[in-house]
Amino acid sequence: MAILEKTIDGDDINQLTITKKFDAEAFPSAAGGGAMTVKDEQGSLWTFKYKVKLRNKRVLSGHWVHFVRNNRVRVGDRVAISNNDGWSSEAEYKIELAAMARIFEKYLTTQDKDEGLKIRSGADLLPRVNENLRVMDGKSKKVLVFEYQVSGRETPVIRGKQWKKFISRYNTGDTVTLYTYQGCDAEYEISVR
Repeated sequence: MAILEKTIDGDDINQLTITKKFDAEAFPSAAGGGAMTVKDEQGSLWTFKYKVKLRNKRVLSGHWVHFVRNNRVRVGDRVAISNNDGWSSEAEYKIELAAMARIFEKYLTTQDKDEGLKIRSGADLLPRVNENLRVMDGKSKKVLVFEYQVSGRETPVIRGKQWKKFISRYNTGDTVTLYTYQGCDAEYEISVR
């Protein structure tokens, strides 16, 4: 069982910032920080510096940058850190990486905001029938339900009240990316930058 799971965003490439509530007992007990040794899926050992910045905010740095480069971690990938449950005598923790498949990426248009987001490529990774999509908001980490329509349409479209509410926070020209998502709450993740 992971003590931390997080989708990597642009700020996590140089240091992993953890703001989500998690089982603090499972992390190193040093009040202000310390170091933690982790072993990745290839068997490499990494020592991450661990620092408590604010209550419920922790930062992993040190070998984190080398781990990111060595494993070709990209924005949208998911990282999970688990306690050592007897699988290694060399490390206190295990780190796993799950690359997410990008379904599509496009610049947001006024038409996308008003009429719905048209999916011109990547639709083969989406349902072939009309249904509601459970989508994780990459920023707020809330699960949203978007209407997805394919039948009778030349191009599939994401629309509906939650879509309009979600996308109203963003501007035309922003980049919208939809990924597959390996979580129990949602099947997809959306990010806008």
